This record gives sequence, structure tokens and C-alpha cells, in this order.
Amino acid sequence: MLRGRLGPGVGVARRVAFTWATLSAAAHHHCYELAPTAAELRRLHTEVSVLLTQLDGRTESER
Repeated sequence: MLRGRLGPGVGVARRVAFTWATLSAAAHHHCYELAPTAAELRRLHTEVSVLLTQLDGRTESER
């Protein structure tokens, strides 16, 4: 849906998919895997914030 004609494009769609997969892996890590570091979680938080801004590119007057 994000890659479609009305969506933000392939680049953003790929970033969303990668971020979703990374967050999912971070939330469901196994006991034999290392948990994500605080720096990795901060980076994911920043990436989600950037992506939300890109996905909600409308201005207040357009809503």
C-alpha cells in the first residue's frame, strides 16, 4: 500500500518494513540472543518519528 501510486514511495515503504521488522525482533528476542542496546532502541525511536512525519506529510489546513 505504501509503494502504490498514492503512497509515499518505494524508499519510504522499504524503511517502514525494515523498521517494523527490527522493532518486532527487538520485542521478541530469545533468551540466547542479546537484547537491543539503549542506543539501538533510541535509533529506532528516531527512525519511527521521521517515518511518521514523512507519512503524515499533510499540513493542518489539508486535514
